Amino acid sequence: MNEIETLEFDESRQLKFLWFFLVFGPFNFAFIVIFLNGLPQLTVLNIFPAGFGVILTFIGVVSVCIFLRNPIKQLAKPPQTNTIANPENSSEESLLKYKKTPKELEDASKMTESFAYDFALNEWRNNCIVRLAILEGCALFNMVGVFVSGNVINFACAGVLVAFMISLFPSQYLWESYRNKRVPQLLSDGWQSS
Repeated sequence: MNEIETLEFDESRQLKFLWFFLVFGPFNFAFIVIFLNGLPQLTVLNIFPAGFGVILTFIGVVSVCIFLRNPIKQLAKPPQTNTIANPENSSEESLLKYKKTPKELEDASKMTESFAYDFALNEWRNNCIVRLAILEGCALFNMVGVFVSGNVINFACAGVLVAFMISLFPSQYLWESYRNKRVPQLLSDGWQSS
């Protein structure tokens, strides 16, 4: 297993743990609410908290499905050139260019690809975390509505949100499909690490 695959494996495992705990939060709160108040009984749709919970559920699902469907692409850093005179802050107009050997060029290419993988992984991971956090917040708000009023509509909304969170499991297939699209984009744009 090379360094990139090891990094992906470790990051994937951490994201799966985070997914589990974000999904477990509403379940845990639902268990506490049911233990303290019993199962919800009211079916009247009031503006608070049931009506607001339905609206919040709709907004959460729409924002996750439409606006956060794909990771937000961050701006890649422009390519850098190094000079002998000023290796860190170089410019194209510099007269003394630092010539790299073929071995240094190959190492730089591998390094750039490794950083591109890491950059794409961070984009994808951040998107997964934001999506799950939005849905968990909406589900917890609905569970608070169940706790306050005992309304079954809030309970159903929380159930829908948790089911949607479960469907967003960060699978290896989803990561690989994003990686296979994004890394070539970064490399073709001349992206390099800082």
